[in-house]
Amino acid sequence: MTQKNVAYLVLGILILVGVGYLYQASLIVGRLPEGSLGPVQFPAALGIVLIGLCVIELLREARRTPDPDESLLQVPNAGKLAITIGLTGAYFYLWAEFGLFYPLTFAFFLGLLVTYGRDRSLPRLALMVAVAAGFIVFLYLVFQLLFGIRLS
Repeated sequence: MTQKNVAYLVLGILILVGVGYLYQASLIVGRLPEGSLGPVQFPAALGIVLIGLCVIELLREARRTPDPDESLLQVPNAGKLAITIGLTGAYFYLWAEFGLFYPLTFAFFLGLLVTYGRDRSLPRLALMVAVAAGFIVFLYLVFQLLFGIRLS
């Protein structure tokens, strides 16, 4: 596929995601006084913005003159991209199944750090574990203690 075709494909998928998001947002029940905006309207506004920006980019892409040297799309680091997609899918599946947000997020974040890290020496791995643990502590402090939102 050429880059232009890939752009059309991705933008089309994002528009479909936006339509689905708008549908889900329309199911949220909540009323505010006439003319007021609140948290109920925020998801719908995000869906509209997503669709609008994708349409704008589709129009820009359609007006772009194709580069005569444009060849098939080359994906750098395709292996790392595949690992990231796999880790993300496994993360959301396991979170939905077991609800262990903090341990799963630690493992997911650490997996990404190891995947994208250049150096995998023992001191560097220890640093990655410390960074992932610090990130989890930060999430716990912000969401659990500050906002009172349980993420498990």
